[in-house]
Amino acid sequence: MCSSLMVLKTIADAVPVYKEEIWMNAFNQTVSLVDAQRFEEALEKIDFAKSILEKVDNYITSTLINLQLAQDKSNSKYMDSAKKDLSKALELNSNNYRALQIYGDLEFQ
Repeated sequence: MCSSLMVLKTIADAVPVYKEEIWMNAFNQTVSLVDAQRFEEALEKIDFAKSILEKVDNYITSTLINLQLAQDKSNSKYMDSAKKDLSKALELNSNNYRALQIYGDLEFQ
């Protein structure tokens, strides 16, 4: 009985580490897709990363991908998504320099 409690404790302790590893893999795949200019696929991958862990980096990256797609495709849905993701990034960390910089850039457009 005692050993099974130890296993559960070990598994419970391992879950956050495993989630971080899965998130990092998804995030790095997103960056690779962006580098290859495969923005639609990158958007899908960063959405997956968002479902793993809620991090400011997810929302900033998603904002930037959506801004690129809005420019490439002249589609307002991407701009709307970019603004929504940027708002979420600022909600998570209102002092994030990169999020504030993007917000300022959008205000001057």
